[in-house]
Amino acid sequence: MAIKYSWKIHALNYLRGQLDGAVSSVEWKYIATETVKKTTYTADEAGTVELPAPEKDNFVSYSELTEQQIISWVEGIIGEEEISQKQFRLSTIIENQKSSSSEQAFETLPWEEPTPPPSRPSAEPMPESPAIEIPHTLFQEVNQILRVDFSF
Repeated sequence: MAIKYSWKIHALNYLRGQLDGAVSSVEWKYIATETVKKTTYTADEAGTVELPAPEKDNFVSYSELTEQQIISWVEGIIGEEEISQKQFRLSTIIENQKSSSSEQAFETLPWEEPTPPPSRPSAEPMPESPAIEIPHTLFQEVNQILRVDFSF
């Protein structure tokens, strides 16, 4: 499965004296997750970006801000190149976690019924073949040739 990346906004900060409710900085976390079978690997980086002072013409009040809008501001300030570098660092951490992990997940939990293997169509039973008498001398001859004891 591929690594998924996501942003988590932890806090919005403001400075007194600016436009009422104007955000001045954003505290964020960039998270990478990958699930392999039943094991989830995670890595993250956290930081803070300073936002430029808003202009009265394009000011958005605090109550109208959305998480996606804040994330787009953070991405715009950090830039695509730095985001790519973060993804590389986080994916390396996850790959190291996967390769050094000796922990394995059980296929089923103790209270769950194991999944039965898929059933195969049954073959028709073989007809019984008549019993054949093999003379004892034949076993002796094979025994002499192969030097294997076939005595019963």
